[in-house]
Amino acid sequence: MPRDHERIYPACRSSGPALPRHRLALRPYLRSGTGTWRRHWQNWQTQRGVTLIELIATLVILTILLTLGAGNMGRLIADNRVVSATNSLAGALNYARVEAVFRGNDVAVCAVDPDNLPASGDPCKAGSADHWHQGYAVYLRNSGEILRLQRAEGAVTISANRPRFTFKPDGSARGSNGHARICDARAGGGTQSNQTKPRAVIVSQVGRVRIANQVSGNAIDCPKATDYS
Repeated sequence: MPRDHERIYPACRSSGPALPRHRLALRPYLRSGTGTWRRHWQNWQTQRGVTLIELIATLVILTILLTLGAGNMGRLIADNRVVSATNSLAGALNYARVEAVFRGNDVAVCAVDPDNLPASGDPCKAGSADHWHQGYAVYLRNSGEILRLQRAEGAVTISANRPRFTFKPDGSARGSNGHARICDARAGGGTQSNQTKPRAVIVSQVGRVRIANQVSGNAIDCPKATDYS
């Protein structure tokens, strides 16, 4: 028996089970004839892939992007390594200055060989102004007691214009202004203008320690790796 709305509106009378949604979406194509439907199906099959040229172009672009990204990432890692080594050296120098004031004795920082430290006395390496690449130590000048030992970080070179930095009990530094250069060992010598930026730790005669990008107004000249052999 027809339902009330079907009796009043015959057009609403259902002629069978309801069509699924995907069938309803395809009704315009189904009604347009077998040929039209076949053409739509063939076009869809044709457009769902990519050509060999498009694939090659995509791979070339992807390779270029990966190459650029790898270079920038390597430079970022090297720069962070130089910054870390610079901060460590500056921290050791400030620590030596504080200990000199606290203990009332001279405290120095110098280059050492962490694996071949002397049993007693001065731990500094002879002629070590340009040979801080193995590590350095904070020690008491009168006894040679090591207060702090720091191994050098890999792929970083450290050189100074003096074999040691010594702080007096009043916090000032002995001698004239001194500095240490921290560079990326893999970038070669020179100013490294196109490589990782080198840093300098400068110690003034009054004992102030600061980090700079220049030494005496000039670009930092890094030693070559062969200078450490």
